[in-house]
Amino acid sequence: MNNLDVSIIDVGNIYGNISTASCLYPKSYTKKKREDISIRNRIAISKQYGFNPNYVFMAKGTNGNGSYKLLDRDFVYSYEDGLSALINEDILLITDDLVGVVIGHTFTDYPVIMMSDIKTGVSGVGYCSLDMIDNSLPMMVADSLLEVSGSSDYDIVTYISACASDLSFDKYPIWIRNAKIWESAIKLEDDGLYHVDLRKIIMRQLTDRNINHNVVFNVNDTINNPDYYSNYSKEKGRNFSGLFYKDNSKVLIKTKNR
Repeated sequence: MNNLDVSIIDVGNIYGNISTASCLYPKSYTKKKREDISIRNRIAISKQYGFNPNYVFMAKGTNGNGSYKLLDRDFVYSYEDGLSALINEDILLITDDLVGVVIGHTFTDYPVIMMSDIKTGVSGVGYCSLDMIDNSLPMMVADSLLEVSGSSDYDIVTYISACASDLSFDKYPIWIRNAKIWESAIKLEDDGLYHVDLRKIIMRQLTDRNINHNVVFNVNDTINNPDYYSNYSKEKGRNFSGLFYKDNSKVLIKTKNR
């Protein structure tokens, strides 16, 4: 891994929305127009961070069982636009030989978790929706690194994106199946609402998995910080967080001209 860095991307609305979901745009926008906006905004982000805007990949994160896909060159190069790949897994993994290729996820108030093994050169990304946290996704990302590369817990560095600092519900959350892991992270307050601390429950899972020694949280609150999209704000869009391996000595993947 000489000259290589794991670079984190964690951006709100400053570069605009990169999601192409139709619900985030005026009804009159065609799919082509949404895709053009997405690549334009990705190019703006890539100029700041130094990755290839065409090679941005996301997993759907809907299986709920910790399934993962390890990206390789053949898969990456088979897509002119990585966001068009339908990856039906919970976790994406990448190795340090794919320089300039981003794995990440769009998000609003629930965070993206990223882990890198600094010795073996493998990294993973997962989206921490409430049901996936309930399924212990933070532990699952670490387990996927272990399965692929034999990672040691002590070599894993973890980063958690911006998220809502406080979520409130008028009823005890129905998506909770494992109440024990949410103890003290959900409290019924004097306002009659159940308040959820996402960072607290994620840190508890990392501690239980013995990977709590090198963890960085982005402490920005997506609900109250105007620099982020939120489900509670009028502006529609998605934030983005991910990672890529950056070669400080040369560019191995050149950006296509658009």
